[in-house]
Amino acid sequence: MAHEAENTSHAVLIWKVFAFLTLVTGVEVAFGIIKPEPLHLTTFLGTSPLNWIFLILTLVKAYGITWYFMHMKDEKKWFRRSIVWTT
Repeated sequence: MAHEAENTSHAVLIWKVFAFLTLVTGVEVAFGIIKPEPLHLTTFLGTSPLNWIFLILTLVKAYGITWYFMHMKDEKKWFRRSIVWTT
């Protein structure tokens, strides 16, 4: 019984992470298609704010993938930081 509950909770977690990654990717695609002029045609710290948004959202996705699918949340604190922060 406990094993079945554990599998169910893992399946729910995988679907939640999948939904989150899908949402973030959807936002990226929408910004890529729409390219709002205030974000695309201005410059901030050497590039457009739209590029900064893409960069930040990509790092968020990479962090989420590392955290859940590479099981970093179950590792020791120093090991998690050495892997995730160096990214």
